[in-house]
Amino acid sequence: MREIEFRGKRKDNGEWVYGNLIIDEGKYYICLQVNDHIKRDDYEVYMVEVLSETVGQYTGLKDKNGVKIYEGDVVYFNYREPLKHKVVFEDGSFWLADKDNQYMSMHEVKEICHGASD
Repeated sequence: MREIEFRGKRKDNGEWVYGNLIIDEGKYYICLQVNDHIKRDDYEVYMVEVLSETVGQYTGLKDKNGVKIYEGDVVYFNYREPLKHKVVFEDGSFWLADKDNQYMSMHEVKEICHGASD
């Protein structure tokens, strides 16, 4: 089974948080990973409001350094020279979009990285 996870930047301090996405009355929340954030004495679950424009889903893939790749990430791969693409979700799949919005399947690329110098 594939891992389903979202991330977003907290509305109060801009830090990235990871977990399940909840949208309620136009507000976006990340429900933090239960195992990490339940207080054993009261079983409180934490939901954090996030900026909607920062929300992205985990693609199920990792870059060549083992870092998870999320929708919205800017990634690079070498094809004669380092090429910069943004990870997008379109038509039920994750794609790599270049500056001209030309799409390429993420599965066609062998070594994706988050930094051009990697």
